[in-house]
Amino acid sequence: MSTHDIRTAFGAGARHQAAPLLAHAGAERVLILAQARWTGLAAELAGALGARHVATFDRITTQVPEGVVEAVRALVERHQPDWMLTVGGSSTIGVAKALALDIDAVQIAAIPTTYAGSEHTNIWGRLQGGHKRTGRDDRVRPRVVIHDPELQQSLPVRASQESLLNALAHSIEALYAANATDAARAAARQSLPLLWNALSAVAEAPTDPSVRSQALRGAALASTALDGASMALHHKLAHVLGGCFGTPHGATHATLLPYTLAFNQSAAPELCAAFEQTLGITDPGSALYDRMRALGLSVSLSDLGLSTHDVEQAATHALEQTYPNPKPFTRDDLAGLLHGARLGRRPTPRTARVALPNLQGVHAAEPASLWPADTTAPQTVVLAVHGRGANADRFIAQLAARVPHASQVQFLAPQAALNRWYPKGMAAPLADNQPDLDDALAALDAAWCTATARVNAAQVVVCGFSQGACLALTWLSQRKVRPGAVLALSGAALPGLAGDFSHLRGVPVHLGISVDDPWVPQELWSDTARALLSAGAQVAPTRVPGHAHQIHPPDVRALANA
Repeated sequence: MSTHDIRTAFGAGARHQAAPLLAHAGAERVLILAQARWTGLAAELAGALGARHVATFDRITTQVPEGVVEAVRALVERHQPDWMLTVGGSSTIGVAKALALDIDAVQIAAIPTTYAGSEHTNIWGRLQGGHKRTGRDDRVRPRVVIHDPELQQSLPVRASQESLLNALAHSIEALYAANATDAARAAARQSLPLLWNALSAVAEAPTDPSVRSQALRGAALASTALDGASMALHHKLAHVLGGCFGTPHGATHATLLPYTLAFNQSAAPELCAAFEQTLGITDPGSALYDRMRALGLSVSLSDLGLSTHDVEQAATHALEQTYPNPKPFTRDDLAGLLHGARLGRRPTPRTARVALPNLQGVHAAEPASLWPADTTAPQTVVLAVHGRGANADRFIAQLAARVPHASQVQFLAPQAALNRWYPKGMAAPLADNQPDLDDALAALDAAWCTATARVNAAQVVVCGFSQGACLALTWLSQRKVRPGAVLALSGAALPGLAGDFSHLRGVPVHLGISVDDPWVPQELWSDTARALLSAGAQVAPTRVPGHAHQIHPPDVRALANA
């Protein structure tokens, strides 16, 4: 089928053209497929179709499961439609495609209500036996496509953004695809600024018709790009996670995208050029991660319920079939990518993941991050200890953005399992935080050995925030190590474990906190400051007004001067 055979309508209220377009296409018996939230629109369309409407199925669920396909097949066999009219996202269109693959006499018309983009492609996918199968066949391409931006106005903001990221994934893969037409690449480039800008625009003005129209235009271009290009690593991993673990379609694509983009960008010069020329972005993977976090979107596969075991399984399943990708990879590469995505670790091509020496216990499986990895002779190494709920790579990015002359500084950040060094608060009984706490202290031992293998101890700055600051101060009180400087941001030594700080005599130590910090008791912070002062450390205890648990302006100045 030529794309010239496809009838399309675009614009506010375009859904009202469905019945006339189907009549013009010769439709005589129309089966409507809809998600439950679109039953009202399905009823409206049924009324407009009149006698041509034969039945409606409104129980579509995500990922095109076999049970749903078979339920619709029974309706097709009973009512013998010649057209299926879909109202919903990619799952609704996906069910129609699964049936059109088997039943030549049935054509598809699509009214998409998300930005996922299945309506312009000949790609089908379905769940069978716990795995998602995909392929291409022109029999499944919708022959009538109606884009009505009014339908997306009621789509929740988060769902809209995840769907836009799904569309963005189509354009990204088209720009590094092994096989892509010139038209697909051109559509992908045109879509980038539309989709990128729509991520924030739909949050700021979700019911603005012009915002929704531009978002839908970007998604339609991305769909065209996907239709003319082969899929690569990103789509394969999304299909594995959705098929094996039932993760939501849009959220899976959205969460994976910064990681697959960062993994491939070094082997995708056309993609990187497109981002730089259309958006002024030189590191697309990191930029997308930062944008998603700024918008409050998840960047962690653990938020989708995936465990360490799950991502190990996914890495194995992803290698069961070969497929083109711009950058070669091994199973270990995939496992590393997925583990980083599980913990939400900020991806950047200049970061090396390094195993810490002789480390055992709870945190041993998580490699530390070294940034920038290509710095061979740093003047300073910052041993950066992240806080609870954060991660090594994100903490490095926060610190590096605040350090002048960062090119002379290298950051080494150990990574906690589950993004926390110990499970309970700092005032909890010590036994409640074991064995994680002892293993966390051992992780700092290993990180110190790695740091001092690169520079002298006096060139190491130990910097921790929140739980990381508590851990670092406790570790420093128990180990006879002497770094060049210490910055403990919104933290204090753990009660019952604080030892002797005498070996820090003369070492600059910055202690920063807000006067009403909700997580760090002021008496524990004061006890730590007094212990350091008594030991002869050059302590700069700094309190700021308020109750914010964060990196404060005096902390930034101390970091710049360390």
